[in-house]
This record gives sequence, C-alpha cells and structure tokens, in this order.
Amino acid sequence: MNYNVLLFDDRPQIRVTLMEHLQEIGMTVLSCKNVFEADDMWEAKKDEIHAIVLDMMMPSIGLPRDLEFDEVNTGWVWLWYHLNLEKDLYKAIKNKCFILFSAYLKDFKEYLDRLPQDEPEWQLARTNENVHLIEKGEKDNFVKILQFLEEHRKSLNLDKQ
Repeated sequence: MNYNVLLFDDRPQIRVTLMEHLQEIGMTVLSCKNVFEADDMWEAKKDEIHAIVLDMMMPSIGLPRDLEFDEVNTGWVWLWYHLNLEKDLYKAIKNKCFILFSAYLKDFKEYLDRLPQDEPEWQLARTNENVHLIEKGEKDNFVKILQFLEEHRKSLNLDKQ
C-alpha cells in the first residue's frame, strides 16, 4: 500500500522540491498550493491520506469567511477546521502524521499559549506525538521532514496491508 502525503504550501520552490524528495523515497504526494486545492484533495482522499505537511503562512482566501482573519496560521486554521468537521476529532486524526513547516512557528506557539490547556486544539498541537513543528529556516529541515514521515510510514506497517 502506498504512503500518501498531502503537501500544502503556496510557494512552488518549497512544494516542488519537497515533493521530489518524497517521491524519491516512494511516497505518493498530493500537492496543493492553495486552500481550494487542499479542500478538494482532502474531500476526495482524506481516508487515504497518511500524513499532511503544510505551511502555516499563506493566503487565507478559500477558508470560511469567519476564519479568513489569520494568514500567519492559515495552514493550521485550515487543518483544524477540517478535522473539526468530523463528528469525532480523534477518528479524523487517527494514525495521521502532521508536519507544520513554517518560518512563523513562534507566532503559532504564541497563539497556542493563549488557549486553555484543556482545549482540544491545544492538546492536538502540544501533546500529540504525530504533530511535528519544523522551522523553515532550520538547518536540515527537509531531512527532518523525511525522517518523521519515514518513521511514521514504518509505524503503519503498510507493506503488510
């Protein structure tokens, strides 16, 4: 069974480079450059997606109007919105790996720090072992993404399915 990654980044130099690295190690990449494409891909393939790698800062056009307020955290807002459309949040995230890849993680962490710790959103971002925050300016950031995804793929035992 293929390991499917939804890659959501508006900058082609990041998206294409990362997509090539993921494909080189045998992963299927569903690439999206905006909220509209990510919505379509999620609706069509959400049960087949094993991991989501997303940028945090991108245009928020395409999010529901009441959510178009925060371009710094657009990727997270998109993800959280879609996960909460499910009746059971934990079913929606079961066995999925989430990598938040951004130059604005400091802003995201400050946003999370304003939430109560008993909020499901805070708990998902801060305590779920399958949620990884990777700074875009960090050395070897692509290597870290590949390592997290490879570890996750192995944990799912897809070769035996």
